[in-house]
Amino acid sequence: MIGLLRPGMRFSRRLTVPGKFATLAVALLLPTMIGLAAAHASRSDPGTSVERERQGLAFVRPLVRLSVQIGQLRDEITVGGHPEAISLSAIAEVDQVYAELGDPLGVEDDWTRVRTVLLAATEQPRTSPAITNYSISALQMAARSTSRLITEVADTSGLTVDGRLDGHYLTVALVTRVPALVEAVSQAQESETARRRGLSPDLESRIAAGILTDRMSRLTQTLDAAWRSTGGDPGGRGAPGLRALSTSVEVFMDALTAHEAGASGTLPTLSVHTLAVTVLDLAESLATDLDRLLRQRVEEAGRTSMVTLALVALAALLAGYVFAAMYRAMTDDVRAVLSDISTVTSGGIHQTEPLPGSDEFARMSRAVVYARDQLTALVGALRYQATHDELTALGNRTLLTEKLEEVLTVTDEAGPGPSWVGMVIIDLDGFNDVNDSFGQGIGDHLLRTVGARFHKGVRRRDVVARLGGDDFAVLLPDISGEAEAREIVSRLQETLQQPVVVGGRRLRLRVNAGIALGRPGVDGALELLRNADVAKYAAKELGKGQVAVFEPAMHARTRERAELSADLVPAVEQGELSLLYQPIVDLMSGQVHGAEALVRWQHPTRGDVSPEVFVPLAEATGLIQPIGSWVLRTAAEQLVAWRREFPDRHPLTLDVNLSAAQLTDDGLVGDILSIIDETGVDPRSLVLEITESALMADVDTALRRLGQLSAIGVRLALDDFGTGYSSLSYLLRLPVTVLKIDKSFVSGIQHRDDHSTALLRSIIGLGSSLGMQTVAEGIEDARQEGLLRDAGCHLGQGFRYSRPVPGDAFAALLRSARPGVPWPRTSTESAPGPVPRRGGQPSGGPDPASPPAAPAPPSRPEVPAPPSRPETPVHDTR
Repeated sequence: MIGLLRPGMRFSRRLTVPGKFATLAVALLLPTMIGLAAAHASRSDPGTSVERERQGLAFVRPLVRLSVQIGQLRDEITVGGHPEAISLSAIAEVDQVYAELGDPLGVEDDWTRVRTVLLAATEQPRTSPAITNYSISALQMAARSTSRLITEVADTSGLTVDGRLDGHYLTVALVTRVPALVEAVSQAQESETARRRGLSPDLESRIAAGILTDRMSRLTQTLDAAWRSTGGDPGGRGAPGLRALSTSVEVFMDALTAHEAGASGTLPTLSVHTLAVTVLDLAESLATDLDRLLRQRVEEAGRTSMVTLALVALAALLAGYVFAAMYRAMTDDVRAVLSDISTVTSGGIHQTEPLPGSDEFARMSRAVVYARDQLTALVGALRYQATHDELTALGNRTLLTEKLEEVLTVTDEAGPGPSWVGMVIIDLDGFNDVNDSFGQGIGDHLLRTVGARFHKGVRRRDVVARLGGDDFAVLLPDISGEAEAREIVSRLQETLQQPVVVGGRRLRLRVNAGIALGRPGVDGALELLRNADVAKYAAKELGKGQVAVFEPAMHARTRERAELSADLVPAVEQGELSLLYQPIVDLMSGQVHGAEALVRWQHPTRGDVSPEVFVPLAEATGLIQPIGSWVLRTAAEQLVAWRREFPDRHPLTLDVNLSAAQLTDDGLVGDILSIIDETGVDPRSLVLEITESALMADVDTALRRLGQLSAIGVRLALDDFGTGYSSLSYLLRLPVTVLKIDKSFVSGIQHRDDHSTALLRSIIGLGSSLGMQTVAEGIEDARQEGLLRDAGCHLGQGFRYSRPVPGDAFAALLRSARPGVPWPRTSTESAPGPVPRRGGQPSGGPDPASPPAAPAPPSRPEVPAPPSRPETPVHDTR
């Protein structure tokens, strides 16, 4: 035995370790592959299922004859009129096949329905034309049902799934072409008969004749292909019947063509009756040839099985020899390796759970299996941690990106499909407030609950992920477009309609969502994520609970905002920010009462940047605190300089705007106290303007902060009164002493008795009754000034007196106006000045940095702003 194995052992020792295992794998796989190939061949070869196919052929034969008999019956009824009784002998043949074979193909119910229709159409005598027409219709339906039943029997038995050409063409000719030809002959006969009787137009007869010609051509082509594929003569045993059929159809078509051309004579009738024998002989010939092919395949399958078994046995012997030789050759080496391992590990391989077996291979297997299990568990844990969010158990950005790349790279050969890929990024409104108010534990519980609701609210194929913080993302593969994406986002919003109960508290959340759509094979994953993020920020700008779909213009705006935000950081240090001052005038005496400080940004490359653009950026980036502090300090220093230069100008106040972000800043009061101490400004001459919308951001904090400011002597003004929430209850709680009426009310007044004037009188009366000083903004002409003065308004500001000007220009205006003399006003009859741009200097007007030539500015009024405008702290556009 050892002598027989020595050649194999020498061969094994010449191989490297990979070569040994490769040789062993080939030796073991060879008989397996041969066996699998033989099994597959036995399953796919028609010879293994020949009995089932022959059963199908046994059903098909009488069904084809039945199809011909139905055609004969239709022809006889159509031409003959009222036969007393007609029977179909093929029904009994099919019943006999069922009696012999049973129902191995599961089509007995279908045959029962066809049989019922046929018996109903044949058992009654035709006593009237109406019943005859009914019989023809029933036979037409029966003919179609019989054709479907033939096809179903062929499919179920496996005849039509034969991949070999010889059986395929014969099956198609027998199952499809012959019944179709019979049906076409019947249709042509019925159409021609109806035409002769004047019951149908010539076109219907020509169409039926054309269909007949096509069916005959298809049958001829299929039979030619069948005879060639079997290696026989193209003019085989069925050729005479085929030629007879073809000749009859040609004669009919020639006669029909001559008749349509106006030739005289009687048009011959093409009858199924005359073709029945030929068709039946042809069908029987086809069935016989098909049965012969099936028998040949049984014999071929038997021979193939014998050869396969011999190959499998030979391959198994070879594999056994290679395995035995290789095992014998490796045994000594394995034992030496195990001896070395035992020496290093003090005689044993440490294993948590001992596995069965005690030989060398079993011991090595235990070591390998233990290392594999540990490594698999470690890799799986690391993979899960790398692709999932630990808090919510949802996917993270890494997993989302991988899934998105998979979806976007799936394309077909014709290019991108019609479907879209949607990416939705969702931000929870007010989540930071929950975290700050109730603690991180409540916030974590809230995130887990929201993640679970989102996961239940999407489709099975969608992917929900948490990107970090309160940002979630949903991947929507294969959607129809924007409408479906919005519908899914709406469902996600509905999942949060019910309050989230966390720690006994009922919390209600709203979400902002950004949607980006992409095409597979066109857009990239990172690009789609970026677009969805841009759309999310656009939705947040629209307000709470909003949804936005990405548009290319959003990206340009985002890039511009980012660039402006970066440029705004050094703007204060580089002196790009400046203050303009607009006078506030006493309407009764005409004296200058004070001024309002308005911040402007002169960008080194972009020029004037509107405060409505850079102030929201400052709030979003946290720069509003240093900018607001600089504005307060600069305004206070300017006020001290004016009071020093004009000591007889008393009172001289300076108004400065505060934003919502400044009101919530804990260091605001301390910062203002430091500015007062360092500049020496009188706090009573410093007026801080706040808007109603700024108050509503955090009412309790704002009221507490305003109370502290009022306590140190700083006066407070409620700006843009009437355009915000205008809750009278806040007027009672707020420590404000000045009520500033928005210019939208002033611009609408026309005369003393109109509604706008009545509304202004009510606002002014309300302020006076509460002991507040009223200031009207946006006064542009003498008419408005007079109506406001008559209504009892105390102070006013607007282009009627001056545009916003730099500090030195404002000082020049103060020098030109003598104490006790009214402020010089613009004449409403003067030439109009340039229309100012919002947030910058007037278009086409003088540079506001230089003093004006005369104290009166141009008289053309500024275009009034809409009643509701975005909050613009520390600036105004008056």
